[in-house]
Amino acid sequence: MHPLQMAAFVVLFLILALVAFIAFLAIAVGVTILVAKLIPTPNGAAGHILGLVAPIAGVGVASLCFGAASRFRKGMFKNRYGLFRRPPRDLGKPPAER
Repeated sequence: MHPLQMAAFVVLFLILALVAFIAFLAIAVGVTILVAKLIPTPNGAAGHILGLVAPIAGVGVASLCFGAASRFRKGMFKNRYGLFRRPPRDLGKPPAER
């Protein structure tokens, strides 16, 4: 592989990783704000505990979104391009005798 092609691949991979991180962060922050507005928080110790629900829900939903996407992608390419297929038989050798 040419060094310039390798550099372009690395830069493209880094940009893709940055976009994925931004999407994860946007989902987490958006769900956190939405849950925080929906759940009433009383004063006192119960309010502090309920205050933890929103960030946990935000990160949980973002993780589920990205986890579901990775499972879908893995299943989509399971039998394509020979990723999980047996290697081809060597037809040049005679079959082993029993």
